[in-house]
Amino acid sequence: MDVAAHGPTCTWNNKRKGKDNIRIRLDRVLTNAEWHSAFGEFIVTVQPSLGSDHFPIVVDTEGGRFSGSRPFRFESLWFTHSERAFTAAKAWSIATVDKPGLSINKKTLNCKEVFTAWSKKSFENIQNRIKIYLKELGDLQENPTPTSQEREWEVSNILAIGLNREKLLWQQKL
Repeated sequence: MDVAAHGPTCTWNNKRKGKDNIRIRLDRVLTNAEWHSAFGEFIVTVQPSLGSDHFPIVVDTEGGRFSGSRPFRFESLWFTHSERAFTAAKAWSIATVDKPGLSINKKTLNCKEVFTAWSKKSFENIQNRIKIYLKELGDLQENPTPTSQEREWEVSNILAIGLNREKLLWQQKL
């Protein structure tokens, strides 16, 4: 069975300008009855194309649900921020009067809280901007016009810069 997908209707773009531009649904997701039994709530999404002439297709077997929380990790991207030393000093400087082992535990838990809040404030913007530009690129690619092609290339270039910045975050998570 050919599965319908969310997102842009085309999955391939020859990236030529104007009337020479061709966009078609070339790539597909095919399933059978066994697949539908095993993954009844799956979702297929065509993602915006950033550099390739093919659009990525994502098959989410969880149906868009995610359970559980991500454990705290020190992010390597934090080393690129000028406030990293101040934030670390602030996080570690809480006063404790406990036994040495308990004191270290409290300071470590405080580091988690302080760094998590600081990271959201300082780095969330990168991911939000990427989401905004991905949405714009998806809209441009889903409803192409002869005049929108130039903006599509501009947004692709902006995204490339943002994704390079986010690369450090993802390298650590893999």
